[in-house]
Amino acid sequence: MDAALVASLGKRSPSTVEYRIVMPDGRVKVLEEPGKLFMMKKEKPIRVAGTCRDVTEAVRAEEELRRLSGQLLRLQDEERR
Repeated sequence: MDAALVASLGKRSPSTVEYRIVMPDGRVKVLEEPGKLFMMKKEKPIRVAGTCRDVTEAVRAEEELRRLSGQLLRLQDEERR
């Protein structure tokens, strides 16, 4: 989080950080935090605002899609041979 904030200060642009947390029951969740930097007229940063969004299911769906795509390519290759 700190590195993303420092990078957004340097670029003066919004940043998005994605990270994993472990819940007390042991489940792993993936969170995404987009942040926007607010500047004063003299180009001094005055505030950073953002939200936190649970993207666990979307990340799992992407991982499953990649796995299935890889499996499909392997099966097609085997069929050609």
